[in-house]
Amino acid sequence: MKAALYARVSTDDQKKGFSIPTQVRACRDYAEQHDYTVVATFEEDYSGAYLDRPELEKLRRLVAEGALDVIVVYDLDRLTRKAGHRYLLEEEFQAAGVRVEYVLGGYQDTAEGEFQKQIRAAVAEYEREKIKERCTRGKKALVEAGHVLIGNIPPFGYTYVHRDGSTRGHLLIDEEEAHIVRLIYQWYVYGDEKGKRLGMLAIALRLSSMGIVTKRAKQGQKKIKRDPTVWSSASVDHILDNEIYAGTWYYNRLRRVGNKYIQRDQSEWIPVPVPAIVDRALWEAAQRVKVENRRFARRNLKHDYLLRARLHCAVCGCQFRCYGETDKRFRYYYCAGQRLDCSVDYKSLTCSRSLRQDVIDERVWAQVKDILLNPDLILDALRHRQVEADREAETLRTRLAAIEKRLEALDTQQAKLLRVYLQDDTPVTELMFGETLAAIKKEREGLQHDADDLRSRLSTTVVSDSTIDQVRAFCQRAQQGIEAFTFEDKVAAIEALNIKGVVTRGEKAEDDVIVLSGYLSLAEDAEGGIASPTSRG
Repeated sequence: MKAALYARVSTDDQKKGFSIPTQVRACRDYAEQHDYTVVATFEEDYSGAYLDRPELEKLRRLVAEGALDVIVVYDLDRLTRKAGHRYLLEEEFQAAGVRVEYVLGGYQDTAEGEFQKQIRAAVAEYEREKIKERCTRGKKALVEAGHVLIGNIPPFGYTYVHRDGSTRGHLLIDEEEAHIVRLIYQWYVYGDEKGKRLGMLAIALRLSSMGIVTKRAKQGQKKIKRDPTVWSSASVDHILDNEIYAGTWYYNRLRRVGNKYIQRDQSEWIPVPVPAIVDRALWEAAQRVKVENRRFARRNLKHDYLLRARLHCAVCGCQFRCYGETDKRFRYYYCAGQRLDCSVDYKSLTCSRSLRQDVIDERVWAQVKDILLNPDLILDALRHRQVEADREAETLRTRLAAIEKRLEALDTQQAKLLRVYLQDDTPVTELMFGETLAAIKKEREGLQHDADDLRSRLSTTVVSDSTIDQVRAFCQRAQQGIEAFTFEDKVAAIEALNIKGVVTRGEKAEDDVIVLSGYLSLAEDAEGGIASPTSRG
């Protein structure tokens, strides 16, 4: 009879004395005792909680091809640790005329033998859950003590240093890679050496042309098939999205559901401070740029709208959307309040009338053009705002420093509590430990929320020098020939000036007014308004 041997271990199994060679040797001896001819051996290091295992898939394909009569496995939990999975596999194999025999157990093909399997499978599943729970508690305790748990490949920009040969360790900045990370954020938020902001694909192409080796390739991963210096936009997106670069690594952020990972509620995340490569204000600015880029993505529009996502209704507060049919003469901005699903009671339309896109864009650009051709006014206004913003930011920074000092004290208190609790002769009971730790975490979460709010306000309050430089550059270009501005140039200028509009309705369409705001001159910022006739009811 033709037989296949199947052996499996996981990290925890190895700690308990299991090994692939031991299992294979026992299975081979069993096959010889029963005069089986071994035609294939399958070995793998995978968790027994899942059926999605490479070698098991190969075994199942071999069974489906009718190439086997029997499968020899060392023990019940080597095939799987879940009873339901065992039923599925054994039924699948039996349907193909293949028996599954276990070296340990000697289960007979009777009701009694099946009952013994059920008992053994239940014990194996219980043991697995105990192992999983102990590992989870152990990891959580390490993380709460300030340790960082990273897989085989640390994030780009960092190296992972193990402590005392254990799994615990900490991150150190790799200055060579960190320089590239800072370049990515600089290009994405502020632009390259010419002041042109780069998207993720453009950044990936530039890194590839520079010959920057990816982290996975640098770590010697065998699965890399393409050139080690070829970057993808997804890799750039991951760097821009990962909060670790702003100084915070999170544990317990994801949970596994089947073969996929989904994000947990943010209240379940456990933050651990790590060395920051970019400051938090820059990281948060990158997140805002990502949101804006998604909103303004050209591929989402069939036509060009100068004020897309920049107009709001004074009545209902809804954002104006864009629509236009290719066979129609005009295109329009319309208030989302004209949709039932945007109304207060889902029954009554809040707003009416649409705005002619060509008329609105022309009138708004005329005013923006006047602003750009008078740079002294707008630059004076920006400098005035910068002084006011700095004054407000100083107050916010003082409050933030006090909160951060208290957070450091709580981290020290938590680490000390954990050290005392882990001592053999500790006076701290499990109940005392749990209650104290819960109180620390509760206070920490509240302070962290306040700190995040202050950082967000700081990032939106400050008028940076780079913003003033960007506006000055547009003013200089306007002096050289504003009539040559392309549509993309006009959109970039409006974005640099942070211009937004609030539409106030009149009794008639010709009485509608758009009040602009943004980095305008002081007089225009207070009084600026554009009469905006429309021609659609």
